[in-house]
Amino acid sequence: MAPLAASVLAVVGVLVVVACAPRRGSESPVEKTARRFLDAMVQEDEAAMAAMLSPAWLEESGVDISTTPVNRFSPQAYEVKSVSGNRVTAVIQFFPATHRLVLEVVEEEGSQYIRPGSISDQGTIQPWVELERFAE
Repeated sequence: MAPLAASVLAVVGVLVVVACAPRRGSESPVEKTARRFLDAMVQEDEAAMAAMLSPAWLEESGVDISTTPVNRFSPQAYEVKSVSGNRVTAVIQFFPATHRLVLEVVEEEGSQYIRPGSISDQGTIQPWVELERFAE
């Protein structure tokens, strides 16, 4: 009877892990776009980040993406905390510190982009619309 109970517990344990695992397949297009951008931040892929920035915002702001760097912070990891409309709140991690940021996703000509919040005083594109340093 003990081997049967152990087998049942093992199966139940696997089912619980699978049931509790995040489901990336059920993400909204807004969340998928934000995750691609956050993945590029973690990978320090500034070209990928720049390609995901809103062309309309770049034009409105008069920004030449080929000469204006994107602030990327180079986080080690991130976690999406919430999605509300076209805004995604995430925590980026620099062990042991973390920052909370909000990315805004916009649709332009059938594609989704990140709409930056501003240009910093140092001349870098701030891709987030909100930032709280050392949030957690």
